[in-house]
Formats: sequence, structure tokens, C-alpha cells
Amino acid sequence: MNPSKLAATMALGVFVVLASCKKNEDPKLSPTPIPSPTPGAYSSLSKAFEEVAPKSKTVSINAAVGGTFYGNSGTRYMFMPNSFINSSGAVVTGNVDIEVLECTNEADMIFAKMLPMSRGEMLYSGGEIRVRASQAGFSLNIRPGYRYTVKMPTNAGASTAGMDLFRGVESTINRGSVVDWAILKDSTTGGIIYDGDTIIMTPDSVGFTNCDKYAAYSKVSVDVKLDGTGATIDSNNVYAYFLPEGFLSAVSLYGTSFVSNTMKSCSVPMLKSHLVACTVVGGNFYAGYLSGVTPSSGTTYTISLSKTTPTAFKTAISTLK
Repeated sequence: MNPSKLAATMALGVFVVLASCKKNEDPKLSPTPIPSPTPGAYSSLSKAFEEVAPKSKTVSINAAVGGTFYGNSGTRYMFMPNSFINSSGAVVTGNVDIEVLECTNEADMIFAKMLPMSRGEMLYSGGEIRVRASQAGFSLNIRPGYRYTVKMPTNAGASTAGMDLFRGVESTINRGSVVDWAILKDSTTGGIIYDGDTIIMTPDSVGFTNCDKYAAYSKVSVDVKLDGTGATIDSNNVYAYFLPEGFLSAVSLYGTSFVSNTMKSCSVPMLKSHLVACTVVGGNFYAGYLSGVTPSSGTTYTISLSKTTPTAFKTAISTLK
């Protein structure tokens, strides 16, 4: 991070990084003192995440007429007339409630626990959505042969080239995520169109939808040490992430074991990246990140976790590019 960006980040009261490596230490990654915001009391990391998770939006439309509306991120949704069915397959009439949630940046993906990962592997994303439809509390889906349209502004830039439509299923296979993604190879189930800085998706079902492509990379094994809490960290109460520079992605970082606050033998892409971590110790929220890292095999990277707030942590992640 250049000096001007660093100054701006500190002005927001956001933590910065203390980084060290057992070998190949980068002199540019030096300790910097930071202010410590007064935190709240958190019983778990999940409780801290709930404080800043992106919010969904619920809109009611007439099923027979269809409708269009915008989500909280500026994403536009368009539903065709008579396009909803109930669990029996009958076409629904009357008002239906549609709940939408968008993740258009790494911070939202992390705090919504909707990481762009497929069976543990990293994906490059153009943006993610979750759509739920219901009537009188009963779940609805999209009528066979029908689709709805999603126009999502994207910050992914040139990396959107070659992306496909992915569908997500609820899964805990990826640590720190509630969804696993799989490509939709059948064009009848939906597709994507590029329109400048907007991605147009046409899914044929509600649920999780993502504009993605598989990332190409080699992996190396590294250790990641978490320092600064003054206590032993519970391995079940810590999340760490790998954010590749220049791409919209955030994947969980974990090792084969967690010993002395160190994630041992983490398999990570050999790409220039940010390493990010957070935990809750004694009711306090701790977080930190390490920027400009190109992982080198056998190296131990140390992230200094500072006492901060989930809001400050989210702001800091948003500055990482």
C-alpha cells in the first residue's frame, strides 16, 4: 500500500499490518503502530460477522404481472409475468416476496460467508447474488422454461473475460463459507452477457448465482502465524483469507494443523496477494492483514492482529486491491 493510501486508512482508525518472515523478509513490510478502537463484547467470531454482514432487501411484486426493482448494491432484477411456481409445480398468482442479497466486493463475500470457491479451489468472480422467493411463508421457484434477469455492476474489470454462470449449493466444504459453486455447462439453465461495467445474468432458478471463472495457478506450502492477541487462539474461532491482487476473489486460508497460533502447511496459490485474518479472544475482536505477498514455499508469514472492530476490519479489506 502506498503512503497516501496508508495515511487515509489510518485516518479511518483502521488497523495496519505487522509482517515478518522467517526467510526472504521483505524490508518494505515493516511494523507500524496503530490506534486501538474500543471494541464491543463478542461471544464468537460469527457474532462479530453478523454486525457488518451485507444486508438483504425484500420486495413484494405481483406474480401475474412480474416486476423490476433494484437491490442494495444497485443490481437490477427483472421477473417475467407468471414465472413463479410453488412446490407442487403450480403457477402462482397474487403477491410474492423476493429477498435478494448481493456480494460485489471481497469484504461482502467474507462477511456474508459467500466465498467464490469450488470444492476448495479459488474462483475469479464478477459478483454473487442470493435470491429467495416465497408466498405466505412457503418457498417458490422459477417456472420451467422461464428465466429472470439480473444486471449487476461489477468491479472485476478485465478479469470478467471468459466467465460463466455458476450455481451455488449450501455447503460447509469451504471453511468460512456457506456455499460451494459449480459451473452451469448447459446453456438452457442460464447464461451471462457483458455490457460495459455491467454483467447481465439470466438464471433459471432462485438460490445462489455467481459469475465466475476457474483461476489458473500453482500452489506452495507456507505457515501463517497469528500474533498480537497475547493469548492462545481457539482454532475453531479464527478465519484467514487469501485475496489475490487484481482479481475479485477471497478464499479461506487454513493449514493441516493449528499449533502455537500458527496455521501449519497452508496450501496457497503462488500469486501476489493479501493475507487477511481475524479472531475473537476474550470477547474482543482482533484482525490484521499482510499486503504485497507472493508466497514462497517453506516461508512463515506472521500477521499481527490488533484489537479493532468488525467495521474497521471491513473498511480495511475494502481498500485492498
